Amino acid sequence: MNQATGHTTVEESERFERFRNAWQTWGLSENTMIAYASDWACFSAWYHQSNGQQFDLKQLRPEDVADYCSYEQRHGRAARTVNRRITSLTRYVTWAEESGEIVGNIADQVWAVGCIQGNRPAPRILDRSETRRLMKEVELRADPLDKAVVYVLLCMGLRGSEIVGLTISDVDLSPQGGTLHVRALRSKLRGERHVPIPVEVMRPLQAYLNERAPTGFKALFIGKRGPIGADAVSRIVAKYAKLARVEGVSLYTLRHGYAHACRSGRSVI
Repeated sequence: MNQATGHTTVEESERFERFRNAWQTWGLSENTMIAYASDWACFSAWYHQSNGQQFDLKQLRPEDVADYCSYEQRHGRAARTVNRRITSLTRYVTWAEESGEIVGNIADQVWAVGCIQGNRPAPRILDRSETRRLMKEVELRADPLDKAVVYVLLCMGLRGSEIVGLTISDVDLSPQGGTLHVRALRSKLRGERHVPIPVEVMRPLQAYLNERAPTGFKALFIGKRGPIGADAVSRIVAKYAKLARVEGVSLYTLRHGYAHACRSGRSVI
């Protein structure tokens, strides 16, 4: 049920419904899903009242989020609650970017601008036990395509849009090591970069390439119906997270886990 009726455009309501449907594959608890919907409804109502127009995610700017946080604080909202709402909004924006619902790269800006310093909730990352359980299921059950995708996500920190943007010519494997030519089409900071392939990724990626049938497609990752999209990448991750009984796993979770491992100077697996 749409909790923000009247405060959003029709297109926005439909977009959020697609986001709700995506939740079903993420293994989130019912309480978490209810909280996401409530947080979206609260932000939409504030946006409508403050701007005199219905909310649509395509029009969202970091300044809107900063104004919303200020509004919430002026009205006595606890920092923990405000930060939770911004976390929900960030997750929604990230999903929209990864799935091609919106064009841009504002998720990190929404997070940075919106969260109240000193009370910022730590992003969800997998602990060692959860990572081992996830990768155990991948090793036991995944076909070469799924295995390669999960390893690249987990150990290289790529976005879903970057994964699906890879072409076969972007892969350079050699005995001395390999690189991926990554195009961050929606990044305002880096248009493209060459990313070293970790040793953990070399084996599953080579195994996938050995199995990849010749096609007329340039895309690196090819499913049964052609090049995979961002939604397919999310489904792959969700499939093995569910088998491993690890809740709340998404592409965003894996990216944060990779960044945390890099800052800590350790490998992800």
